[in-house]
Amino acid sequence: MIVDRRTFALQIAALLFFVGIGVLLIPLLGFEDDELVFVNLFFHPNDAFSRLPLSHGYAIPGLAASYVGAFKAWLYSPLFTLLPMTVWLVRLPAVLLSGLTIILTGRLLKQISGQVAATVGVLLLATDATFLFIATFDWGPVVLQSLLLVTSLLLAVRWYGERNPRLLFLCGLTVGLALWDKAVFLWQLTGLVVALLMVNFPLVRQLWTRSNLGLFSRGLLLGALPLIVANFGHHFATIRDNGHRTLNGFGAKAAFLQSALDGQAATTFFVESGRPEADRIHRPLQSLGLWLVHTLGDTPSLWRFYPGLLVILLGIVLTRGTQRRWLLFFLISGTVGWLQSATTLHAGDMVHHDVLFWINWYAGIALSTAALLTITVTPVRIATASLIGVACLRGLLVMGPGYGELIAHPGTPRWTNADVALAQHLKQAHIKRVIAADWGLRNVVRARTDSSIEVDNQGPKLTLGNFDQKSFLSCSSDCAVVTHTDNRNVFPSVPEVLAKGLKTAGLCKSGTTTVYDTHGVPAFEVFQLIAAAPTSVGR
Repeated sequence: MIVDRRTFALQIAALLFFVGIGVLLIPLLGFEDDELVFVNLFFHPNDAFSRLPLSHGYAIPGLAASYVGAFKAWLYSPLFTLLPMTVWLVRLPAVLLSGLTIILTGRLLKQISGQVAATVGVLLLATDATFLFIATFDWGPVVLQSLLLVTSLLLAVRWYGERNPRLLFLCGLTVGLALWDKAVFLWQLTGLVVALLMVNFPLVRQLWTRSNLGLFSRGLLLGALPLIVANFGHHFATIRDNGHRTLNGFGAKAAFLQSALDGQAATTFFVESGRPEADRIHRPLQSLGLWLVHTLGDTPSLWRFYPGLLVILLGIVLTRGTQRRWLLFFLISGTVGWLQSATTLHAGDMVHHDVLFWINWYAGIALSTAALLTITVTPVRIATASLIGVACLRGLLVMGPGYGELIAHPGTPRWTNADVALAQHLKQAHIKRVIAADWGLRNVVRARTDSSIEVDNQGPKLTLGNFDQKSFLSCSSDCAVVTHTDNRNVFPSVPEVLAKGLKTAGLCKSGTTTVYDTHGVPAFEVFQLIAAAPTSVGR
């Protein structure tokens, strides 16, 4: 009992640390366009890829895109109704839901193996910098994917032990919700099914009766109903648009997976480390973060990939029976899922794709560690415990410089905190309509201005080399064009396409204003349009 209390206290401490660091990170970056897709669905349901019809001509959003659902918008809707739009409203629930994911992972591992596995799993997840950063800023989005995965597994394990049909239905419902939230959960689902069939096919054949299949399927169909309805209405766009396979860049994707697991990709997508550092820091914790950056230098490795793989392989070799089957289940399911991601066109090379399989990875390490601490000789036990302890301590070290990087350096164009100053400038200039002339501006302007400004999203067209003259010619006195400064465009080709288009349309910039972030780095360019003066032709 004393051991259980100590391990429980250790888990709670790790969880509080994870949430605490997440709370510190929340205000350090501005909004990012993908991060706000679900917000846009709530306030602008007509922008949805598909909608579910209701009575009297009303409809509610079903999908934001062919592979991204509106489940997160539905979940947040009570908050949007009651509270103002801030980074805290968007990000604090994500941090708390990720904390819940860690708790449920511990519960799952305890039911499978015991308290030791649960503690190891919680400690490793709570000290993983990649998991923390992606959870806080929920770029992808991925927070609900991890939560629904571990929830479905926990329900499945409980159903196996209790044979309560409600649990099986809820398991199917959770899987369906995960597919609706983001159709890439199919990678994970395929991996789980393949692993289960490979590891224990006789058990599958025994349990998967017509009655059980019906219960699970009804739950899955109910949860994924918006996704299914949308695909029937859009000629199965989810598969048609996102199912292209390629082996190009596979080696680079594998190397990136290692970097993400080692924590060295945690801040890559968020900060521009080559920019000048902040001049003055007044808060003690921020000063500590800067000190860690200067002391440790580049982001150190978490030491999670090769040591973690070694622990898993040792566990598979040395265990037998149920222990080995669970280890193989998580290893195979994560590997099959990641291989699908890595061989999908335009996927597998971003940190928010890889982190989808963190539960599988850490569950495997935790189960192997628990086995090695009980079935091996004393030197192996000491080495295993030391390895896990060092991995957790290095996790803490990586989180410190990561926090310091966000303080020391400005955010990348996607995450710049100049979005606050941009909104203030637009409101003070009494702008009613904005032409977003680069990728990733529409949802940011809408969120920061409480949707009080109409946004004409021309960024996607300009990135493809298309200039819509009609939109720009209609930009009157209460209209402004917003783009990133030339050296910070998300797509470098945009300035040239924009300049040529304006010249062809007989327009030129007027009253150009540069908007800076809190580090004094130019982030946005705002200007209005006037007719270009006719050029004089010499005799």
